[in-house]
Amino acid sequence: MPTAALVKATLIHGATNMAEKDFPNQYDVIEGTNIDKRYNDVVSRPDFNQGWGRLNVYKSLFPKAPKVQKFDDNITGVETDVVSYKVFVDNLDVPVEATLVWTDESANPNSWPVLRHNLDLVVIDPAGLVYRGNQFGIAPQQDPNVSVPVATKTDTLNNVERVVIKEPKMKGEYTINVVPSSLPKAPGGPVRYAIVYSGGFTTKPEELPIPSVSKIGLGILGIALLFFGILELRKARKAVA
Repeated sequence: MPTAALVKATLIHGATNMAEKDFPNQYDVIEGTNIDKRYNDVVSRPDFNQGWGRLNVYKSLFPKAPKVQKFDDNITGVETDVVSYKVFVDNLDVPVEATLVWTDESANPNSWPVLRHNLDLVVIDPAGLVYRGNQFGIAPQQDPNVSVPVATKTDTLNNVERVVIKEPKMKGEYTINVVPSSLPKAPGGPVRYAIVYSGGFTTKPEELPIPSVSKIGLGILGIALLFFGILELRKARKAVA
């Protein structure tokens, strides 16, 4: 049975972002295939009006190809070591996204911050650019729905973190890390979490080894090439004569 963290991560990962122009928000009027934008109350995700978006169960469970979606309902948990997931991106038309959720312990009354155990979501692209969870662009200079690379801050308040690389620039291996940033020893042991990640993934191309040839083999190959070279030279001389 899936954990509560996996259910939450799956629904958030596939939720519809109502800040995008092609999707209606709660004040829009839909007439046929047209969306009449009356009042734009959402500009980014997350925000106080839509949260992480409108639930879309079908999209959450059945991603449309060429999007490939994977998950890990990690009931073993993380305590001190970073847990890494490596994927090979071959289709740059599909955004690379990751959603991390964990179930935290209850905080003490009147305490701040209320997060007891802090995990960090970190995605590294093939060029080494680092994307950190919940570090999105700042409008109007940047898209507030897209993760910015090389962010200096991390989220220390929420038990949900997302990375959205809307337009990946490079094909190759991406590394998705779950980092135990601050984990005081809990009575229940390691912190369990769930992660959902998607993109234009494919199987990493197999790197075939270069065949090794011994010195004897190279010698035989050289003699054979010399022999065939002499034959071709004799044929050429006969043709001229």
